[in-house]
Amino acid sequence: MNTTALRAQIADALKQERRNPRARALLQGISRPAPLSDLDLRRAEAFAEAYVARVPELVDEALGRAAGTFAEPKLRRMLEVALAYWEEEEDVIPDSLGLLGVLDDAYATLALVQALSLRYREETGHALVSEDVGVGNSAARALLGEELSDRLDAFVDDALADRALQELLAELVEEPLAPPPPPVWEVDALAFLLAGSDRG
Repeated sequence: MNTTALRAQIADALKQERRNPRARALLQGISRPAPLSDLDLRRAEAFAEAYVARVPELVDEALGRAAGTFAEPKLRRMLEVALAYWEEEEDVIPDSLGLLGVLDDAYATLALVQALSLRYREETGHALVSEDVGVGNSAARALLGEELSDRLDAFVDDALADRALQELLAELVEEPLAPPPPPVWEVDALAFLLAGSDRG
């Protein structure tokens, strides 16, 4: 899947959400230690939109840095693996459910990108993408709930165990990319709350 198709899928999900708002009710229905307030539900919805929108932006940023280099075809194949969940017919959350229907896809992709980036940083000192997606992923995991998140983490674990993906990462480490640019997305304070971090 290219990012043009990905952006179209996200835009379609957001149109569905605006025609038939369901995200807040679905979020409230997910089992979690404490229910979200009306204010937090509104902020959670805004966070989810921003989180989902970052997927194609981060993919394009990474591919742009690799353009014309030894790393480009290898990084492209790695990102294709990370985006594979968007094409799964058996979603954890059906795509027909608007914003929540693509939140699971975004989490599956960004959780895998986070894992790959951590391994890459251990070897090169630099991340694969321009920001640490860990806080956003923790917040998305909290929104999705433990049961759904565990099913998505199983997809990530299977992808990481794939020998071809491991070989691609090892080849990237041999000829590292230039360091990524500074992050451009500020995670909403709700993300820190959901991730269990001190907001200060």
